[in-house]
Order: sequence, then structure tokens, then C-alpha cells
Amino acid sequence: MHVAHLLDQVVGKPDDWYLTDFNLGDDLLDAKETTIDPIQAFLSGGQKVIYDEAADLLTTHSSNLGYLPSGCDATVRVALDDPNAFRGNKMAQLKQATDQLRAQIDEVVASNRTEVVEAIEGRRAEIEASAFYAKAAPDAQESALRRVDQVISRLRLEKQIALIREIGSSFEESVYPGLLDHLAASHKGGDDGDGDGGTPPPPKQTVSVKTISATGVSGVLETEEDVDRYLEALRAALVQTLNDGKRISL
Repeated sequence: MHVAHLLDQVVGKPDDWYLTDFNLGDDLLDAKETTIDPIQAFLSGGQKVIYDEAADLLTTHSSNLGYLPSGCDATVRVALDDPNAFRGNKMAQLKQATDQLRAQIDEVVASNRTEVVEAIEGRRAEIEASAFYAKAAPDAQESALRRVDQVISRLRLEKQIALIREIGSSFEESVYPGLLDHLAASHKGGDDGDGDGGTPPPPKQTVSVKTISATGVSGVLETEEDVDRYLEALRAALVQTLNDGKRISL
């Protein structure tokens, strides 16, 4: 019999009822020993800590779980939903499953972080080796590298894969081109590399090639003619970007 239902049958009765009709003493003692006491021990001991840590892991990394194999969190979820989780060694099993899932999450987060950090570190090296950097004023050089390092520092602290990837995409599409513009704008004498040393030309904006799309083509590429059509459309988009007075970072 369910404990709550059992208690409902014996509370709120007239005083005389407990002297004449009360006959559930053994059932109540059994419920106390088999259900109530184990639950109280669960709530006041280390088992609840294990339960809470497992629930927190699923909540904290809800978005990261989408980057893991499907069903990898099933064992933890089943254990958390088990109405008899407080019995036997189920919390020991849950802790083992939680530790395994946490290790999987940490591995995929670290892998994504390393990939993005290495790409940005590569861009940092490209900046230092570029003509933009060589011609820039020292304070512009310093601020450009500092900006890159700030992005890398943020990545090393970020634990959400979606945000790690978003930071990487944002760096490629806007931060990196912006740094090139920042360096070009500080060129000694005001020349951004395209002038002849006289009157400086209007400043150019750098845009990432990732932000330029071929227009007028859609569907799938199945033949060489499809490829030629796509490349022609992409070339037209690239040339139009240059004609708009912009430069393109690859």
C-alpha cells in the first residue's frame, strides 16, 4: 500500500477511533522501516548529493549533450526518474554513470575549444606576418594582438560548445577583418597600403569571404556545368565586393 494512502487512512480520526478501530500499526511500522526511513536517510546523506550533481550536470550541459552520441545521457536520466532511486546501490550506479557522462562532455568541449583556439592562434600569426601589421603604428599593433588574446582567453573559460563555435565564427566573420582595418587605418602617413604616399585613398572595409555568397544559384551541384555556374556566380559576387571599395579576407 502506498505510504501516503496509508497515512490518509489514519489521520484526522476521532479520538475513540484510535482506541477501537485502529488496526494499521504493523503496516505503518513496515512503511516507516521500508520507505520513510530510507527516504530520510537518502535526503540527509551523500546519496542526495550524488542525485543533485547528476541533475545539475544535465541542466548545465543541456546544450552540449546535442554534440554527443544520441542516448549517451539515457542511463543518468533513467536513474534520476526512478521512484526507487533511494534504495540499494542505485546512487552508486548513478555516480558511475554521471562520471562517465561528465568525462564525455569534458572531452567534446575540450576538442571544440582546441579547434577554435588553434584557428584563432593561426590568425594571430598571420596578422603578425602581414603587411598590414608591419606598416601599422606600434599602439595599433599592440591593441590588435591584445584583442586576439582576449578572444582566446574567453574561449579558454567557455564551457558551452555552441558559444565556443559562435565565438570562432564571429572572429572569422567580423573580428579578424576589423583588426585588419584597424591596422590599415594606423599606417604611418595614413596610407592603407593602396595609395602612392600622396593623398590617402578612402579607407577600405575588409569583409570575410565567409560572408560573401553566390546569388542566383540554388539547388545541388551534380555536373561540371553546375560547378561552373556556381563559380561564375561566386566570382561575380567577389568582384562586386571589390568594386564596392572593399577588400576580402580569406
